[in-house]
Amino acid sequence: MVKIKICGITRIEDVKYLDGKVDYIGIIVDKDCRSLRFVDFEKAKEIVKNCQISQIVAVICSDNGFEIVRKLDIPVIQYHNETNLIHYLESCKQYSINVAPVLIFRENEDILSRITQFNSIIRNYLNIIEYVLIDSSKGNRKVYEHGLKIPLNIIELFCKYIHKPGIAGGISIENVVHILRLKPYLIDVSS
Repeated sequence: MVKIKICGITRIEDVKYLDGKVDYIGIIVDKDCRSLRFVDFEKAKEIVKNCQISQIVAVICSDNGFEIVRKLDIPVIQYHNETNLIHYLESCKQYSINVAPVLIFRENEDILSRITQFNSIIRNYLNIIEYVLIDSSKGNRKVYEHGLKIPLNIIELFCKYIHKPGIAGGISIENVVHILRLKPYLIDVSS
């Protein structure tokens, strides 16, 4: 069965409603992610306290976020920065934190080559990989078939070659059926 993650949660009442109805609840705890859905430390602490069944996932982009995750004792990091991935994988391994690395889709790049490179990095860390997410770059306004922000053929390649593939980027009630046909490990819905 496909796992479901709702990301960018900022309100306690949303956590209480979603807890147990979805597999993962994502909170953006790192200012460096520059998101309108960022939650400060105190709000994150309240969200964590009110989530009893679903798994909290902390979304981070930098070392600042990593330190916040450690203070909050959140067991899963979704890491949105490909440049220091090995460093974060090693840090997560050291502190027994599972990681969900993110591959950002960029148009006109050789995605199969990037998937291969990504796989070569994560293959030594599969025991701490919660899932691997493909997402579109923030601010990307381009829309592909069915309103998705990543072309279906790219999502299909990702699902074929990545361990525990998670899909994000414009997923809605209207187009989720097209994603489900590809049998991802996880679907990540945000806005």
